[in-house]
Amino acid sequence: MNLTVGLIQASPAMELLLRQIGIAFREVDLSWAEAEAQYPVLILCGAADSPGRAYLEEHLRRGGAVLCEAHSARACWNIPAAPRRIDYLRAEQDPLLGDLPLIDLPRRGLVARNSRYLPDQDGQATIAEIDQNGGLLIILPEGFIDSVLSRESVRKNFPRSPGGERFPSERVTRVSKAGIRRVLQKCLERLFHLQGLPFVHLSPFPGQANGVFGFRVDTDFSNQEDVKTLHALLHSFQIPATWFVETRSCAGWAGLYSRLTDQEIAFHCYRHRVFDTVEENLKDMHKGLQVLSAVGIQPNGYAAPGGDWNTALATAVERLGFSYASEFSLDYDNLPCFPWLGDRFSRVLQIPVHPVSVGRLGWARHQVEDMITYYQARLSEAQALSEPLFLYHHPGQNRLDVFRDVFETVRALRWQVCSFYDYCRFWKMRLSTRWSASFEQQEIRLAAEDPQTDLCVFISHPDGRRVRQALYSAGKELPAETLPETPPLPPQPDPRQMRRYTRQMLVHELTWRYSRWKQ
Repeated sequence: MNLTVGLIQASPAMELLLRQIGIAFREVDLSWAEAEAQYPVLILCGAADSPGRAYLEEHLRRGGAVLCEAHSARACWNIPAAPRRIDYLRAEQDPLLGDLPLIDLPRRGLVARNSRYLPDQDGQATIAEIDQNGGLLIILPEGFIDSVLSRESVRKNFPRSPGGERFPSERVTRVSKAGIRRVLQKCLERLFHLQGLPFVHLSPFPGQANGVFGFRVDTDFSNQEDVKTLHALLHSFQIPATWFVETRSCAGWAGLYSRLTDQEIAFHCYRHRVFDTVEENLKDMHKGLQVLSAVGIQPNGYAAPGGDWNTALATAVERLGFSYASEFSLDYDNLPCFPWLGDRFSRVLQIPVHPVSVGRLGWARHQVEDMITYYQARLSEAQALSEPLFLYHHPGQNRLDVFRDVFETVRALRWQVCSFYDYCRFWKMRLSTRWSASFEQQEIRLAAEDPQTDLCVFISHPDGRRVRQALYSAGKELPAETLPETPPLPPQPDPRQMRRYTRQMLVHELTWRYSRWKQ
């Protein structure tokens, strides 16, 4: 059995998510019906036409599985659905999904009436699992997958430490895009397992690494002493951080950045502001890049001031040939992707970070001990989800005892520490590798074109075993390695409290708007 997923009416959103997950997939060519093709799981991304419906029906009769959304299920199989407003979704010991962080999904759409999993803000389930014509359907809410293409941003609260007085807030993407990916992956995994098949996908970590940690430094208006002090700490822990340099305030001493050993120097801005036109963004970028070029720095990456993102900025970043960018108003706490620009995918890889800095925690009245607890929880969360973690900091905000503790934990976990550019190169290699997996006589067989020695797959079996296996080993036997146990997800706050808009959030929003106008 080929373990490739088949797509009917492929969509940009679904392709983006499947590439993040790292599962083998391809679009079904219905023009010749692919009568011999055996896909364990089909994904219906839109409304199926007559050939598509016939193919789906035959697939279900053979005992196959289909994943779709409520409007498609109603159109194809007359499965009842009703419109509902969803603000957020919460998976806490969910029978299908287990434990996942809160998923913000502000939208209205159809939800299958007989849903059993993933409750919304009112406790009503949103995902259905149905036996249909001998096969199995999992039905997601209408518009669930396309929500990953949202460009809206909003001020949002994040979990607070037990000793913190307030929830820290930051302006980030409105939709929890990582949550959409996690739900999709869990649903696909279940559909494979219910057929007695393993679920195989590419590891998000290079080689045998059990985790990846990255550290981003935005140098906004820093002074030389703060830069040297932070660099000394990073050097002592052998952390190859990526410094996104704001060049206007350091134009007279930018050469210091070229002397930071074992660090990556990237570009932030000249004027600390994102503009609404391509031309204005390019003008600012050219001025800043001239400052870096004068001291011998040619950056590969870019991060926008304030984490802002728009298509004009994305176009400017592309034109200047950057390899990657990082903006948390587009995405945060997620795997990398090439953003969809409306008519095509961007050529610049987006690498999300965790958006809460020690400055934000300070404004939320967290003491140093509370900040340490906060970041330890983020490390545990990444470990529980088997995902990388990228934190960020401003040298002028100091509080280096917080990160000394973080770095010690990363060292104890033996995670691989990557600069942004190193992880960018790994991720592009991951995306470009053509590979497949099959399951024959209770054995998994892997194949790859132009294989890479530091690329592995994660395999989860129906009996709960989780293993890692090298994708390629020069024709030798591929031994599977049992993956370490993941810790439970840290306790999640009550979403009714965390999603309540407070006066403090309004103050931060007005301050943000004023500072943006002033700069």
